Amino acid sequence: MVIAHCTNYLCPDTLACVHFPHHCPCPHPTHEEKFELADGKAVCISKGGFKAGEAARKIELARKGLL
Repeated sequence: MVIAHCTNYLCPDTLACVHFPHHCPCPHPTHEEKFELADGKAVCISKGGFKAGEAARKIELARKGLL
């Protein structure tokens, strides 16, 4: 069993110690992109293309009802 000590927020998936939950890194950064939502939350989603930020662009299009 791994025991991690953190004085701030301990990310459940990666055990990274960060200041806020939405600062947690994605558990699979080579295959996922992190997208921070406006309400202080973040989601990790599968990379959506060959360019950096493509998945985030698709989320924004979906939020606007364009996708």
